[in-house]
Amino acid sequence: MNQLKLYENVVIGNFLYGLGASIRAKSSSEVFVSSVNLLQQSPVDTTLGDVLLEFPGIIRLIEFKRPQNKSKKESENVERLNIAISDQKDKFLEISRSVHWFIETDPKQDTFVSRIVPYISAYSEYVSRYSLDQFIELVADEAVNTKSSFSPRDLREYIDLVQFIFADKKSGAGGLILAIGEGKLRFAELTDMTQLKLQHRVFVAEIQREYELLFKLMDIYEESLVQSQQKNIKSQRRSGPSLER
Repeated sequence: MNQLKLYENVVIGNFLYGLGASIRAKSSSEVFVSSVNLLQQSPVDTTLGDVLLEFPGIIRLIEFKRPQNKSKKESENVERLNIAISDQKDKFLEISRSVHWFIETDPKQDTFVSRIVPYISAYSEYVSRYSLDQFIELVADEAVNTKSSFSPRDLREYIDLVQFIFADKKSGAGGLILAIGEGKLRFAELTDMTQLKLQHRVFVAEIQREYELLFKLMDIYEESLVQSQQKNIKSQRRSGPSLER
């Protein structure tokens, strides 16, 4: 019997789909903003990881791996990051354990098992506390509650540290912000996803106000369009040919 292969991009796709569904079910905000970036095949793939999630007050940087796909370079990155954190007198230890994650999935018969641990513990005996669905629920809860224990500056410094450790240089890549409100979607461009703009309350408030107004204008336009179409239909009925027996 051939061993089933569960490729990383399949896991990532389902993770992001499940996360979006969970956030949508939990969110009561009129306008919810987020930036979800799949980094594979991008310039920051090797300098950050596979997925960078950003919500107001929250970021998550996640690396996905198969047990058969572990690399020496990855283990060296983990070791270098641990050394860098210890050199900073553990300034980034709590941040790293909170925002930077390693997800390993392995198929077992008709299902799969997950090992989900902080990235700095990826190559240790650290025991996973979550299944994939539990981790999705955790991230979704944190995203909609927007309670962060870290300042925007601390989060940005950690991202800078990771990029420096992994590549010894920065490699910028653009991203997108998605605003969801009243069943509508709207995107805005980010020139550099590592700017972490959603960690700044003023910026988030401006985005939310802008899109609240935009969604209202879209509602007004759609309503006027429907009314115009209804008037045209009534007019056509009045001016249509009469049928006489």
